[in-house]
Amino acid sequence: MPAAAPPISELLTQPAIALIAFLTVVDLFATQAILPALTRAYGVSPAATGNAVNAATFGMALAGMAVAFLGAGIDRRRWICIALSVLASPTALLSLMPGLTLFTGLRIAQGFCMAGAFRRTLTYLGEACTVRASAGAFSA
Repeated sequence: MPAAAPPISELLTQPAIALIAFLTVVDLFATQAILPALTRAYGVSPAATGNAVNAATFGMALAGMAVAFLGAGIDRRRWICIALSVLASPTALLSLMPGLTLFTGLRIAQGFCMAGAFRRTLTYLGEACTVRASAGAFSA
């Protein structure tokens, strides 16, 4: 007997979750590719530039607990959409920053938004998807 086809909502959920995961990880790590250019542009040491770029991870760590407590009353999908929408602002503003201090602040803000999007996506995955769909979304 052939296996039943997955429901259409599951077929649409997998690519959406994979896209959210991809965009979050790209936003977190893509800046590392331009470390030498940032070091030259801001006229600082490579160590200072590395700390600024990795400040997004610090923001994610700070926001982790807040997301857990504050997000309980908000619909998962709405939270994800809001976090990704807000994430667009600091990401776009990074290219306009005249100094490393403001750049670092925006990277921390990105981390806050990334934590919200990524953590709520994982929660949504656990609640709404089968194990097969969850595995497929992150292996895409």
